[in-house]
Amino acid sequence: MHSQQLIIDNFSRSASTYDDFAQIQVEAGKRLSEDLLVHCGDLVGGPVLEIGCGTGNLSVPLIRQFPDRPMTISDISDKMLAACKQRIESRLGTTASQIKFCLLDAESIDSPDTFALIVSAFTLQWLLDLPGTLARLLGSLKPGGKLFFSVPANKSFPEWRSLCLSSGVPYTGNPLPSAETFRLCAAANNCSIRLYEETFTMTYPSLLHFLRGLKALGASTPLHAQRLSVRQLNRLADLALSNHRSGFPTTYHLIRGHMSRNISP
Repeated sequence: MHSQQLIIDNFSRSASTYDDFAQIQVEAGKRLSEDLLVHCGDLVGGPVLEIGCGTGNLSVPLIRQFPDRPMTISDISDKMLAACKQRIESRLGTTASQIKFCLLDAESIDSPDTFALIVSAFTLQWLLDLPGTLARLLGSLKPGGKLFFSVPANKSFPEWRSLCLSSGVPYTGNPLPSAETFRLCAAANNCSIRLYEETFTMTYPSLLHFLRGLKALGASTPLHAQRLSVRQLNRLADLALSNHRSGFPTTYHLIRGHMSRNISP
């Protein structure tokens, strides 16, 4: 099955369990929401697009901040989109008429000079062509428009990586973007950029609990062909238990930031 369809299927299956395991995602969404409050006072006129709304953790504050702007809230999964709509209606009462819910693949977006603001929390890392899609997203902004985003980044999960190295078991985490990827993209597309990097460490009862949490989030879809055998997984789990008897620490490296499309002189 194509990896994109696997991503869709896994997130759809996880719509009902996502919020139970989304502590890092919720925290990153709060910080991105705070960034929007600080840096959008001079936002140009025009509509707003949210990409990868999930269950709506960022959608609710986004609507509250921009109640009078036309807004498209999108996700690649119909189940996630439905959960998001339900959250908005339960938190805000009714869904305003200027809000449109849309089943959307971010990699298909091509709407030049359309949006004043595009927001995406913990979605861009799933793009199969991140530089190309970012270029189209930035081109979809009006001059002066802004793209706000957050992603888990390439220095995440050092504890998992260390276990794999020690046990001789391949590391099967997906490749994650670096800060340099976003800086290069901004420079190539005539955009200014501001980035923030930080780490969060959570402790899980075991390595297997951490991996099951990824599955419950719908975030365990492999973007490569490498798979572990049962024997390899058991070897990894046994070493994790031996090294971390009081729980398995997991460090997340997060990048969030915004790019502004420069207004040509």
